[in-house]
Amino acid sequence: MAPEAGFRVKEGQERPKIRHVRGAPQVYPGFHSFALKALLPGREAPCQLFMEAASRQDDRRKLVVFFQKGDPVKADWLDHSLGNGINQGFVNRNHLDDLQDYFFQAARDLAKDQAAPLAKRTATFYEGAMCTVKSAMVDPRNSRRLAMGVGQVKSLVDSLWEDEHFRQALLKVMAADQSLFVHSVNVCLLGVSLARILGWPRQEVEALAVGLMFQDLGMCYLPEEMLNSGRTLAAEEKETVEKHPRLSRSFLSQVPGVSEEALTVVLCHHENIDGTGYPRGMAGHKLLRTSRLARIVDVYDAMTSDRSWRGANTPFDALKLMKDQMGLELDQEIFHALVKLLGRVENTSV
Repeated sequence: MAPEAGFRVKEGQERPKIRHVRGAPQVYPGFHSFALKALLPGREAPCQLFMEAASRQDDRRKLVVFFQKGDPVKADWLDHSLGNGINQGFVNRNHLDDLQDYFFQAARDLAKDQAAPLAKRTATFYEGAMCTVKSAMVDPRNSRRLAMGVGQVKSLVDSLWEDEHFRQALLKVMAADQSLFVHSVNVCLLGVSLARILGWPRQEVEALAVGLMFQDLGMCYLPEEMLNSGRTLAAEEKETVEKHPRLSRSFLSQVPGVSEEALTVVLCHHENIDGTGYPRGMAGHKLLRTSRLARIVDVYDAMTSDRSWRGANTPFDALKLMKDQMGLELDQEIFHALVKLLGRVENTSV
């Protein structure tokens, strides 16, 4: 390991002492953060992994290497870091695919281990899903990378299909965050869980999952200040935002083997059954039930996530707003199934 890599020192100068940084991570161009708790002790690092550190002399922050590729993750090091409030690692975005494979393989191995703690299973699985959507959004025009992501989403459905306890645990750890990455993962996990309890067939749920995970690919090309302004958008800005379902569908349609139903979920996840949605303003009788479900989980996760202009609603308040203000826009059968699902998760000890 090279714990002080990243701080340049002139010849003759003493290398600065550093401290690792706790709390929310900064944004570093070309890097993505991940949860340290998802790493598995004893397993080799799949690529260079970094941590945020600050010089004790002037509090300058940089990323420093804490594991080289092939270094084993030591249990005492991981426990010490987490115990001291150091929760985030970083990976170069060019190595997201490596980290994604690491987490999904680890999740598969943990699923076979009856003694594996559920918290570790959920953390590793969730980070694998996060890497999938981050990797896709690095370059949505890269059909090879998207095809890898589609394959991982199908693996995700495999893991969720039979294990209700695992599904409930994942729903409990769904993070409230304003990033597109977290939103995409959350709506996918929630959508699969909801469709599963509704008794929908496996093939239909798989198409739903693919659509939900990649529904917002087109948002990558929208200006950040437009997405997080908190103000009422001008007519031309609103028109720009409402193009993202078509753009997302265009990207995903380049991947061989993606079903038309998955593409329809992407295109219609902002359509309302009363015809007031976008991009086509389709009425309820024309919307597939997968699209109706996608709209509901998209609204719920958006309402329960922090935004730059408002805090997150509680699950209870979000469901009440959906019932009182959006009753005509949402499929009521699916909505009531969501209420029951969330009530079951809330009352279950995981």
